[in-house]
Amino acid sequence: TLKRTLRKKESIIIIPLVGALEYDLEGDEPQAIIPGEAWILPSADSSVCVRNPYDDELINFLYLAFSAPLSATIPVVEIKLEEGNVLHPFAGNFGGVFCYMGIYDCRKEDIYKVRRPGHGIFVFVINGAFEVSGRLLEERDGLAMWNVEETDFESLSNNAILLVIEVPL
Repeated sequence: TLKRTLRKKESIIIIPLVGALEYDLEGDEPQAIIPGEAWILPSADSSVCVRNPYDDELINFLYLAFSAPLSATIPVVEIKLEEGNVLHPFAGNFGGVFCYMGIYDCRKEDIYKVRRPGHGIFVFVINGAFEVSGRLLEERDGLAMWNVEETDFESLSNNAILLVIEVPL
């Protein structure tokens, strides 16, 4: 169980990677979220609790915290990866934060162009391996970049999944 008190100017995104999880804000009924979905909690002055609903199964999730308020109209969004070898937006523009995820075949290349000048990029490998701007990143590796206009990447394995987040600096 992960329990955290958020401040007014803090926001989070939780992305289950393996197994379902439950989340709730203090006093609310627990809600389930599964891989292929992301839970976006805009700025809130409350406690959030994330727990494993199963006693005998492991779960794995990303917990992304932002020190700026995000704006979200839908708390749980679907992450669609049906079309391969392209980054798919899944979180729109939340206070200048743009989130993308893509699944790639081996040796497929792509370029991410920064949408707004002065933004930074965080790249995280969920599955497989990638070469990102000349750096080898393997599963669960991340790379933050700033003062860049774009970054190139190449998948080094089949079914490799990459998360790209653009944030204001």
